[in-house]
Amino acid sequence: MILLFLINFSYKIDGYFTLRYDKEIYLYGSEVNFRFIFGEDYDRLLIFLQIPFTSHFNHHFWQHYGDGYIHLKSPMGNLNLKIGRFDIPFSLLKYYDTHFLIFQPLYEDALGYKKNIGTTLFGYLKDFLFDINCSFKDKKLANPIFTLRFGLDKEKIKTGFSFLKEREKFISLDMNLIHLLFDFQSELIYSWDKKKGIFLTINFTPFWELETKFSYKYWEKENNFNLELAKDWEIFELRGALNYLLEKEIRPIIQLNFKI
Repeated sequence: MILLFLINFSYKIDGYFTLRYDKEIYLYGSEVNFRFIFGEDYDRLLIFLQIPFTSHFNHHFWQHYGDGYIHLKSPMGNLNLKIGRFDIPFSLLKYYDTHFLIFQPLYEDALGYKKNIGTTLFGYLKDFLFDINCSFKDKKLANPIFTLRFGLDKEKIKTGFSFLKEREKFISLDMNLIHLLFDFQSELIYSWDKKKGIFLTINFTPFWELETKFSYKYWEKENNFNLELAKDWEIFELRGALNYLLEKEIRPIIQLNFKI
């Protein structure tokens, strides 16, 4: 059985690099992902390594990228254990799942950091999802960070609740409503030091498979509106946005994501 487990081995390599125009053209980010998969019938064990190959990211670069972890799955995949360096499981609309987007949810604004060394137990029970996580800020395994996340994942609606305990306490409430014509997403965050935030977005594809996204974000007295248009092809994706920071300026942004 162990021999069959080791023989059944596969791997996958993917990634991207992104050019952005925001007053000037620059390389916004790039990465290569390596997945080594072991198992029979199911992906029982996944070894994941993420390598950034440029230092020209924005200031979130080293906080967000560079995952490296072991992911062990139960036979049906409903119970999972992840050990290593990865994003803290907090909020359904977290930055990690949306890093191609120009306008980001509150995940990064609220936490101020994204990834730590730790372990998380996660899975699902029928339509309910859960995460139980313990992470540490450094290799000395000091300053533990505890996270609980629960969610409901159905065909037309996704909702989630997150709680994080460190020096500060955060609560996040997320909702995703899927209809025939549009997809409505929301994220509400409250922290015990009186910080509050809201993120709302409506997505729809009116014609020519052109994804359209209207978004609004409020965080610490800052209002931000965004209109984002995207067209996805097999090897690259083109995004354009008009970003309006209330009482300041309107910024046109163009982003080209090349896929590996």
